[in-house]
Amino acid sequence: MQKRSKSADGRSTSQRGSPEGRSRSNGKFNGRASSGVRDEDKVDTVFVCTTIVLMKNVTLSADEELIEQAREWARLQKSTLNALFRQWLSDLVKQKESEERLRALELRIGYARSGGKFSREEMNAR
Repeated sequence: MQKRSKSADGRSTSQRGSPEGRSRSNGKFNGRASSGVRDEDKVDTVFVCTTIVLMKNVTLSADEELIEQAREWARLQKSTLNALFRQWLSDLVKQKESEERLRALELRIGYARSGGKFSREEMNAR
């Protein structure tokens, strides 16, 4: 909201009032010293981050009692059956990826030979 008025010397001036109707005068705003930055020069910056996740519906068949027990477990975890299922799928995929990385490591380093059979005493010798 901008107000136009005439000063004591007759010049036209403008003041911008705050949303609460307060206005700036004599370099002070609401009783405090001004920072030298006019209200109209201030800029508010807002960052918005949006994540779009596309999900596919899956229909599963399971025993009714098992589903009810799973739903109860989800309630105790303050979650939903869908959220638990998504977490299970994620863990399953991560486990498979981990196994594949271990297999690749085994192939890369090859088979380690111990040099023969050792007796119990030889294996426990320090």
